[in-house]
This record gives sequence, structure tokens and C-alpha cells, in this order.
Amino acid sequence: MIQAEHTLFLLNPNAGSGRAARIWNTLCGQFPELRAQTICCGHPKELPALLEDTLTPSVKKLIVVGGDGSVHHLVNALMQSELKVPVNVGILPAGNGSDFSRHLGITRRGEEALRFLLSAQARPVDLFRIRTDEGTLWSVNITSLGLSAAVAHAMNSSTNGSGKHYIGGALQELRKWKGCCFRLQVDGRTGNTETYDLILFANGGSFGNGLQIMPHASVTDGLGNLLVIRSQPRWKLLLALSLVPFGKHLKLRFAEHQTFTRATVAAENGGKLVFEADGETYHTSTMEIEVVQAGFRMLC
Repeated sequence: MIQAEHTLFLLNPNAGSGRAARIWNTLCGQFPELRAQTICCGHPKELPALLEDTLTPSVKKLIVVGGDGSVHHLVNALMQSELKVPVNVGILPAGNGSDFSRHLGITRRGEEALRFLLSAQARPVDLFRIRTDEGTLWSVNITSLGLSAAVAHAMNSSTNGSGKHYIGGALQELRKWKGCCFRLQVDGRTGNTETYDLILFANGGSFGNGLQIMPHASVTDGLGNLLVIRSQPRWKLLLALSLVPFGKHLKLRFAEHQTFTRATVAAENGGKLVFEADGETYHTSTMEIEVVQAGFRMLC
């Protein structure tokens, strides 16, 4: 038996190329009572209606079984909904990367993570609010433009992209990479249009399945972390890529980093830019990103 009163589990069966479904089936085999408290959603468009039907005042914890993409879509559905039900969100890591749960210190061992989440207290964490041409969306971990967004787009577009290793995808994209022209403004300071290889906004510390892109980041300090790499020779980008798994790239002179609370990025001459938020890709001509301190409650 396991005590899971007032708890609802949201399973994304597609997360981790089916890994989430396998993990959850194993746990439900051990604890059959969990099946009655499980809702399943394989497409983000179905999520708002599903939550409206199932989230009642008796539900105090909503635990998503999936990865960073699953968390991203759940947080967006909750933040954009008109539901007035206060709920604390937990993550049972079951995706290919699960970087945000890693930053929160949640183990990837299924039963151990389950027991931890059921006993855990919720605490407020920061979020990114992103305004685009299409409206407002939310990001919990990493939002970026440039090479990392190109990698995310390629991996999401590939029929077997979810199985690729991030470094391998980055090396493949780097062969044809030419940089992107953006206008970046940070905390009201006017910037010029320049060619960038990377503009990355970090709330959590890692992405790409454990790559330590901003290891000192905190989700509770009310500040975002910004990493900028302006146009560099390919060998320098390879050097930076080789150091990211260990967080040592921040010592490179051309890897500029600072904290921020609000920033704006615009494409050159009103064109379109591609950015990724928690691994999900979007298109817009201009994006404004700001830190919302203590904007969400997570079990951690």
C-alpha cells in the first residue's frame, strides 16, 4: 500500500519514447490503487479540457509522469486556465532529459521518486513569462535562441529525434551553422543588432539531459541567468560544447553571463526567430521574457 490521498497523476505515455508509460505500468503493478488516480494525456492540446474535467478542490497534488516537455505543457495549461483550484505540482521523472526535476533534486528511480513526492512539501519557484506574437507562454527551466534552438527544432522534427543524444544533435547542426541576427535588450539597456550563436535564459541549471549550462542557477532567487555567445569561429563553439557537460564553459571569455529580470529579443528586419522553451520550439518576430518570482508551487 501507498498513501496517495488527494493526489492526481498525469501520465504522458509518449514521454521518453514510451519510457514514462513503462515506468508507470511498473509502479501500478506494485501499487494497483494508483490506476484509479491516473489521467492520461498524450497531446498538449487535450490538456486544458482534461484538467477542467478532473481538477477538483479535493486534489492537492498533481504529479506529472514525464519529462521537461510534459512539465512545460502542464504548467502552461495551469497558468493559462481559468481554474481557481490551488494545486501543487510534482514531477516523477520519466523523460529523455528530465533536467528540471534533476535541478530540483528528484531522483529518477521510480518508486523512490514516488514516495518522495507523496511526502514532499510544496515550495514556490520562479518562472519565466514569455510574450510572443501569438500570446503568452511560460517556461520553467531553459529558454534559448540560436544554436540550441536549432538543435531542439531538428530533434523535435526528426521521426527519431527523441532518441538522439543532445551533443550529437549539436555537432550535426554545427556543421551548417551560420549564426542568427538578433537585437537583444536586457533590463532596459538598449542593444544593437548583432550576430549571435547563443542567447540562453536559465531558471534551472541544466538541459540536454544533464548538460550543466548554468550550474549556479537558482529557481528561488527571483533572478534569471543569461548566457550570451556572440558570433565565434566554429572551433570556439566546439570548445564550448566540450566543456558544457562539466559547467566549465562559463570560464571562457566569449561566454558572457549575467543575471537579469527582463529581456527582449527581436529578429532582424521584422523577420521570424526560432526559440525553444523547455525543449519545445516556437516562432515569433519578437519575444519578451521576464522572471516571475515565486510564480508556481512545486513539490521538491
